[in-house]
Amino acid sequence: MTIKKLLLMLLCFLIPCVFLITIFGENGYLVNRSLEKRYEALKQKEELYLVKVASLTQQYEQLDENSAMDDLALSLGYNREGEKVFYFQEPDVEYSENTVYKDDLPQIYHGMSLSLIFLISLAICFVCSILILVLFRHKSNDESDVYRGDNYHEDYDF
Repeated sequence: MTIKKLLLMLLCFLIPCVFLITIFGENGYLVNRSLEKRYEALKQKEELYLVKVASLTQQYEQLDENSAMDDLALSLGYNREGEKVFYFQEPDVEYSENTVYKDDLPQIYHGMSLSLIFLISLAICFVCSILILVLFRHKSNDESDVYRGDNYHEDYDF
């Protein structure tokens, strides 16, 4: 009976341990999902940068034309001689140096450490062993009520 209880407690430790490692571990499912999301976001960012580079190379190739040079100069804020420049006053906006810009890339979940997983599995094993002991004691008490032995007739008056 002791070997059965020991094997049962070992299973109560190993099953949650394996489950927690495969789901929450450092190489588990949740870590892989967060890495996939991060990979997709980086891939989209790379595609955006490739489009920007293509646009800049196209703009560079067109710089030898005078009209392209004029358009670029106007976009940078330069003007030709004799042109009137109109400035529109914008409302005063205060910028602080403490402005935090959020990175649009998803955060990486690094997983739970192996020692924490073992500790949680040990706690689950402890709770299961207590439940098993309570069930075995309750079962043994029920069996003693069913089998009364030699003194069966002592409880009743004939």
